[in-house]
Amino acid sequence: MQIHTAAKLDQDGIHAVHLSAFPENERVVVAKLAVDLLTEDTKPTTLSLIARDESDKPGDIIGHAAFSPVTSVNEPSFTGFILAPLGVKPA
Repeated sequence: MQIHTAAKLDQDGIHAVHLSAFPENERVVVAKLAVDLLTEDTKPTTLSLIARDESDKPGDIIGHAAFSPVTSVNEPSFTGFILAPLGVKPA
């Protein structure tokens, strides 16, 4: 397995991962969020990672994880990251 930073050209593969990973009532919303985060202008930058299984179909994206920045109204100097969305193809 290879882990890479996601790029805009990976958006179709990322979309497909989340469509297959989430239940019917959530998949469309989560897949859209995952793709939208690729171009979201955040400070600090959202870290979006993809996993490829080179032994299966070379180049196919089998997983995606985004680490999105979060802040606190009560603590202005605090910056953290939330792991969401996270999706892996069931197969």
